[in-house]
Amino acid sequence: KIKSVNSYNDTIIEPNIAGHIFYVTADSAEISGFRIKNSSSKDGIHVYNANNVKINYNFIDYVSTGIYLNGSNYAEINNNDVKYCYSNGIHLKNSGNNKVYSNDFLNNTNIGVIIDAASNNTIENNNIKNNGSILSEGMNLSNGATGNTIRGNIFKDNTIYSIVSFLESGTNYVYNNDFLSTSASNLYHAYSNYGKGITWNSSDKLNYTRNNKSFYGFRGNYWEHFATSDANTDYVGDAPFVFMGGQDNYPLINSITD
Repeated sequence: KIKSVNSYNDTIIEPNIAGHIFYVTADSAEISGFRIKNSSSKDGIHVYNANNVKINYNFIDYVSTGIYLNGSNYAEINNNDVKYCYSNGIHLKNSGNNKVYSNDFLNNTNIGVIIDAASNNTIENNNIKNNGSILSEGMNLSNGATGNTIRGNIFKDNTIYSIVSFLESGTNYVYNNDFLSTSASNLYHAYSNYGKGITWNSSDKLNYTRNNKSFYGFRGNYWEHFATSDANTDYVGDAPFVFMGGQDNYPLINSITD
């Protein structure tokens, strides 16, 4: 376990040698409470073939990729601020059954979250905003990524798209997310190639409550600037939200934060 005594405001890690700032190869390692910064060509935390790693309460900025998991499983990554990375916020490659929750992935040059040939990961309750300086997106699923669940996240103002699926990704479920944009002209928050890779609603019907009323049904996502009727007042739209390569059959009437 590598843990700062105080907060990341007091414990700052900057590289003075070649290599990733933290390079983890041991199972059950924990990195917590650090400010990790200033390495344009190396990652802030790079985990290689290690399982059950915990990464939490770190502030990571101005590195290549903030957090990179390669061949690593059953990690918990939570309550990190990952900002202004020169490449990506977090990259899961050939890694499975990881939980990534309650993090901020903001203002990274390329992609906020990459799920790359990775399976059965849960990406939940994160802020994924303003990623991609020119031609990029908030989240990218590719190379056969399958069985991943993306829910409860807020995507906002990511360049081009908030979430993209391509290169024959398997079935992934995306629901109960907010897709937001400050520009009403940006209606196409998502893209999936040939309609494959993502199911844009929950895999099963869910119990949910709105305005002190209980409901049971499938849940999609909230798409800002998309308007549809709700004749039965179940807070799920009557018409699907259709975009390039896919559609959400159960678009939410209200933001998940309402």
